[in-house]
Amino acid sequence: MNSPPRKSRVAFVIIKLSVLGMAYYLMRVDPKWKDINFIGGHEKDRDSGNLEKTARRELWEEVPSIRDSEFYLVPLTSELHYGPIESRSKHEKVQYELRFFLLKIMNSPENLVAGLGDRTKNIWVSEQDLLFGTAISCIRASQIS
Repeated sequence: MNSPPRKSRVAFVIIKLSVLGMAYYLMRVDPKWKDINFIGGHEKDRDSGNLEKTARRELWEEVPSIRDSEFYLVPLTSELHYGPIESRSKHEKVQYELRFFLLKIMNSPENLVAGLGDRTKNIWVSEQDLLFGTAISCIRASQIS
């Protein structure tokens, strides 16, 4: 008997900066999967079923320097459904519910960028590389500031 696919709710935060006229997005390296993702992750019980809370919590966890900034999140999408597909980590079919948010920083992003440092899993990836799938041009925070 086939059981229904497991559900996974995920929120992502889009952080975009212009550097010398080129757009860069803050993304996170996942060494285990040899991949990159936008900042964000899976919903937890403490998020109370609210993907904006998930996005904010994940942002604070993955980009701690954001705590020194005034910001708000703007929903870019409604909840999107993807799958079911085979999860590489769970090795079972998963139906994903996703939502994307744009980070709007009210003050200068200098503290956010400087606070990233070079030991973080966060990198800046050019929009060109994301759109065209070319060799990834990524830069560390120290190269932006």
